Amino acid sequence: MDQKPETKFVLRKDRALVLRAREIIRFQASNPDSISFIYNGRASRTMKSDKNLTEHLSTPSLVFPSTEASKIKDSFQGEAPLPKTSGPDLRPSPTAEPTT
Repeated sequence: MDQKPETKFVLRKDRALVLRAREIIRFQASNPDSISFIYNGRASRTMKSDKNLTEHLSTPSLVFPSTEASKIKDSFQGEAPLPKTSGPDLRPSPTAEPTT
């Protein structure tokens, strides 16, 4: 983000990652179906459904703000494609036993 070095994260189910930048955020995910995000307080949506989703080396990618994407020659210069991962687990999370 901005002029900081690229960082890789393993995102876990039902966990949040907050990214902040003054100028630009570049984000890639190996499975865009499994990523929901909120940008600038707008409604939550999946990465795959965002109209600004592009691909870099066959890896789904987003740049925020989207107006900056066209100014970047190579969003992830020198990076290899991310490994493909399985889809999200659509089973409901375990809940506590009902009490009477």
